[in-house]
Amino acid sequence: MEDKARYVALKILSEIDEKKVFSNIRLNQYFKKYNLSSLDRAFATEIVYGTLRWKLKIDYLIQKFSKKDLKDLNVWALNCIRIGVYQIFLMDKVPEFAAVNQSVVLCKLKAPRLSGFVNGILRNIIRNKQEFDIINEKDKTKYLSIKYSHPKWFIDYFIKYFDENFLIHLMDANNQAPELTVRVNTLKSSKENLKAKLISRGIKVKDGQLKESLIIEEVGQIEKMQEFLDGLFYVQDQSSMMASIILNPKPGEKVIDLCAAPGGKATHMAELMENTGEIIAFDVHEHKINLINENSKRLGIDIIKPMLKDATVFIKNLKITLTRSF
Repeated sequence: MEDKARYVALKILSEIDEKKVFSNIRLNQYFKKYNLSSLDRAFATEIVYGTLRWKLKIDYLIQKFSKKDLKDLNVWALNCIRIGVYQIFLMDKVPEFAAVNQSVVLCKLKAPRLSGFVNGILRNIIRNKQEFDIINEKDKTKYLSIKYSHPKWFIDYFIKYFDENFLIHLMDANNQAPELTVRVNTLKSSKENLKAKLISRGIKVKDGQLKESLIIEEVGQIEKMQEFLDGLFYVQDQSSMMASIILNPKPGEKVIDLCAAPGGKATHMAELMENTGEIIAFDVHEHKINLINENSKRLGIDIIKPMLKDATVFIKNLKITLTRSF
């Protein structure tokens, strides 16, 4: 296969729609499976996260040129169109013909009868490029929702508390590609020691805004770094870290995490609790329970007890005396 990067991106986006997989975990799995180069990894990552960020706006545009409702389209073919639109309008230095041709080629792998449809939609969109930025919607909320690719409920909620200019700046910020942030595992290392280790190996790193966060720049396969394998850090956005910091669990307490996989917040709480006490970690998927166990083992945490449970369903025989709920 010549175009591994686009194929991996397309495969992940389709699995997100069909199986609700975690994008970051699938990216790492497929990077290994298909042996992608650093350049291809960056390209695939950009397509996956960029398409997800702008999905609402991309789908709005596709629907304008499709006689079929998008929910009735083949998932693989639809994502071929989505990544094509993303490359054409939102990526630099990707020729239009390359974006279209590769989407058609990839469509033929799993939905060959729809390759002509994919080709036609993308070429029609290119001929009407102005439609991407000029959205003729009289409903102001819907206009903002589409233009900045945020759900309508988000606009309806925050417009009650902030003026429109602030809300636009907020959505603009949300649409920026995030920095690669890691949480130092304080059970095994201090922030200063981990930072020094990384710098000594020529890795660019700077302090994050939170005391346990570091921002890593220009790193290749992070899951192959010795510091990662040794459990010295966990890849996690600072906004996600804030939840555990606000809860502020104490050593010896008992906490329940009702939607725990892949274990970012649960393991963070365990570190804050100095690995003493108990964290009950629910998730509804067995493979995600395995992720919690894998991450706990790598980080040296043994107080997390994963359970295959659905927190939306009353569990009559489950008796847990909690200190905190999360």
